[in-house]
Amino acid sequence: MNWIYLVTTDNRPRVQSRILQIFDKQMIAVSSFVSVRFGDQVYMRISGDTGACDGERLRALIQHLEDVRGIRAIPADDERPRYPRVFHAECARPQQPVLLEMLIAQGMNVHLVSPSHITFESIGSDAGVEEICETLKRHWPIERVPGEAEGPHSQGAF
Repeated sequence: MNWIYLVTTDNRPRVQSRILQIFDKQMIAVSSFVSVRFGDQVYMRISGDTGACDGERLRALIQHLEDVRGIRAIPADDERPRYPRVFHAECARPQQPVLLEMLIAQGMNVHLVSPSHITFESIGSDAGVEEICETLKRHWPIERVPGEAEGPHSQGAF
């Protein structure tokens, strides 16, 4: 089963290698790894093929590392409905590469990049999307774009 891990850690030496060592010790092949350092944090998106029960066990092993601030494990083959939410971030051109890397590391889909804004889409649970947006709001003004593709539980998330 394929899993996606969204990991937020302190910006310390070798934190990324310690996380990848867990995958290596468990003999799990990493199919993709995206990482971005921003301020005092590192945001990572790691995809790997694990067994059905190994996905949650791997999340627990990573969670217990000293510098890990948060982790979400998402089954890539998950059949639960996920409703897209579109957001608009005000971001000046010099900071756009950093924001784009953060969005990609958090599993967001970027739709539009203008000189002053980035429009992106997130698919996931209300709590997960809210957590990611709260992290991004610390650095950039973000607002939700109302749309028709919202699910029944997404009302009032932002």
